Amino acid sequence: MRKLHQIRWVWILSAMWFCGGIAYGQNQWDEIRDNENRVRFTHPDSILIWVRGVDSNTVYGKALHTWAQGTVLFHHSDYSESYKILSRALEQARETRNFMLQSEISMDLARAYMILDMTGESLSLLLYVRDYFNRAGTNHQKARVLLALGELYRKMSYFEKAQNALAEGLKWMNGEESQITCALYNRMAAINTQKGILDSADYYSRIAIEMAQKLNDAHLQAISYNEIGQVNMQSGDWNAAFLSFKKADSLWTSLNMLRFAAPARLKVSIILATRKETDTALAIATHTFFEIRGKKWYFLESEMAQHIANLYMEANMADSAFRYQDYRYGANNAFIETRYKINADVVQSRYQYEKNLNTIREQTRQLKEESQNRRWYTVLVIILAAMAVMLALLAAQKQKESHLIKKEKQQEVLHNRSLQESIHEKNALIQEVNHRVKNNLQTISSLIDLQKASISDQAGIWVLEDAQRRIDSMGLAHELLFSSSSLGKINVAEYMEKLIQAEQSLHGAQVKNIRFLLDVFPAEIDLNRIISLGMITSEAVSNAVKHAFDEKEDKVLRVTLTCENEKCELRIQDNGKGLAPEFREKAKSSFGIRLMEIFAKKMGARFELEDAHPGTAIVVLFSL
Repeated sequence: MRKLHQIRWVWILSAMWFCGGIAYGQNQWDEIRDNENRVRFTHPDSILIWVRGVDSNTVYGKALHTWAQGTVLFHHSDYSESYKILSRALEQARETRNFMLQSEISMDLARAYMILDMTGESLSLLLYVRDYFNRAGTNHQKARVLLALGELYRKMSYFEKAQNALAEGLKWMNGEESQITCALYNRMAAINTQKGILDSADYYSRIAIEMAQKLNDAHLQAISYNEIGQVNMQSGDWNAAFLSFKKADSLWTSLNMLRFAAPARLKVSIILATRKETDTALAIATHTFFEIRGKKWYFLESEMAQHIANLYMEANMADSAFRYQDYRYGANNAFIETRYKINADVVQSRYQYEKNLNTIREQTRQLKEESQNRRWYTVLVIILAAMAVMLALLAAQKQKESHLIKKEKQQEVLHNRSLQESIHEKNALIQEVNHRVKNNLQTISSLIDLQKASISDQAGIWVLEDAQRRIDSMGLAHELLFSSSSLGKINVAEYMEKLIQAEQSLHGAQVKNIRFLLDVFPAEIDLNRIISLGMITSEAVSNAVKHAFDEKEDKVLRVTLTCENEKCELRIQDNGKGLAPEFREKAKSSFGIRLMEIFAKKMGARFELEDAHPGTAIVVLFSL
């Protein structure tokens, strides 16, 4: 209790000192950041105490209060809300004409953009801050912005630029043992890990750990242990990696930093899975998943759900695996929706800014016209001798206005170009998500290939091939969406053609004497429903190839999709031996049929199994 009392008084005194510094216009930005670093993990709400004595009715005070609120939200890991508050703080700071305040707020806003993967906006702000700090900042401010730039370049895979920025930051710190220096060494280690230069990565991590221990900074120690774990994983030393990630998790958990601890636990679970300790791996992963669920950390939630689904699939618990796949799809969709909303907010903000600017221009123009009219009335009463002077002044005014109009047009062109780049970045981000999903699915398919090579049981190989076929079906959808010019929609005819080609390639000699007839209406269908249609088609084609035909010569497998008045019918029909009455009910309860029914229900479609006389038909009825 006494310790809490002491802490309370420390922050009250800090608030008094801080407010006095502002009142007298002192530049205490490095001290402000040091105080922020002391409380950001333990009690970030204390940041609000610093500005309590500042009058929030002034433009300057309003900007400081808003900045403090955004910073607290950031340290509580509410990044999407923090971005909104910090954007408002930056607009308020611009009204103060205090460029140092604008730069500090821009730094925090750039960090929020970076975490939300809005790299273009983050880079623009950081370059502005770097230029200003180079002119007017302290060595610590210069090192901090270079640290942020290095991390951003690393995320963008510009490793050379990242290393140059971090090296320049270390030069400004000049050997000083501080949190900034330690963080710079940490990021150097991360870059070398990604480049595969493991000796250098380990070297920088060891320096960072030693410095973090001297500073008694558990967060920086955890970052370094986490990076050493990455190095050990790449070098194949799984036991050492396990211990490093456990240490990082323990440190972050002691600081209540779940946002950082969760990825370390994911690595621990992955290593346990490689040791065949599946139950322990599942326990850690599922516990962490439900801790982070609902916190809007969508990318992390998606990765954790995918890992858990893989573990359940390896344990032959398909229902649980599908449930976590649904969690992953939900997280991915929420991530995309959040990105859309943020980009829409950015565009709306820029539109409103341009609208206000146009209003100001119009008012300025009207004032100029009124002023011009009054000038002409005055000219009428001036003696003729002064007319030559007035004409000269008028010519100079016209030239000035022409220059101003030309400059405004140039600004409009630059603004339009900026909007186009923003839209392009948004589209690129959506394409990148689909590209990553496709790559992840390809990785899983490759892992199944490796697993098949270690299995001698033919039944087990068939099960893995079925799983691989289903994964490839989903991967094909994401591949087409990645290359599609219509965001969120896929041409079903193109998809079906490539899917049938993949099925023919997969089944090899089994389809040698089967004629595939494809007649698909070229409708544009969204990703979720195209995956469901693909899974149903893949399952039906695979069942027909394996079971439908006897030794007859004319084997035909027909896939058709007809659409009329927004109503569509998908039919997969063979001319094989059909289903005997005694096997019909058994077929309906088979895993393949149940899987097709699940995907049909998921897309809101009606599923039917028909006798085609000859052969069997799978029919799916749905609306566009």
